[in-house]
Amino acid sequence: APAPTGHPTTHRPRPKEEPMRTTSLTRLDPIREVATLQREVDRALRDMMGTPSAPATAGAWQVTYGGGVADAFVAKLDAEASALVFATYLGGEGYDSANDIAVDLDLNTYVVGYTNAPDFPHTMGTEALQSLRKTVFLTKLDPTGSEIMWTTLFGGRNNEIGLGIAVSWADESVVICGETSG
Repeated sequence: APAPTGHPTTHRPRPKEEPMRTTSLTRLDPIREVATLQREVDRALRDMMGTPSAPATAGAWQVTYGGGVADAFVAKLDAEASALVFATYLGGEGYDSANDIAVDLDLNTYVVGYTNAPDFPHTMGTEALQSLRKTVFLTKLDPTGSEIMWTTLFGGRNNEIGLGIAVSWADESVVICGETSG
């Protein structure tokens, strides 16, 4: 129907949305549980993050504090948030901070943050840090928290901090955002 006289038409029909395609609803349920619990985990662990007293579970990738000012910390709780599935440190001698987390369809955990630790664990052909500037890290942990599948470090001559992450369920590509000082 035409717009009433004297009123500009501002409404445009929304494009028809495609339904979400999934191969198995049960594969998505744990991801929804993790997303729902993420806020609770953040609150519950906020006081422990990066402190030598934070619990790491047996069999986790890094069971001891890496040293320095602070280590990043990753924890997974069960669906009822009543038991710790795994908890691991992620860091070296320096300041290591995890700023965002995502989970893929296979329940691998992706963590983005920053480090200035020269001994921060890394793979993918990256070199150890050569300065004390903040450098972005992106790490992929297996579903049990016992293995780092890969870690990459990147940044320039200035401070770079990884702040956000998203993982595509279609192809597991990773998109991150952050900030740089120049």
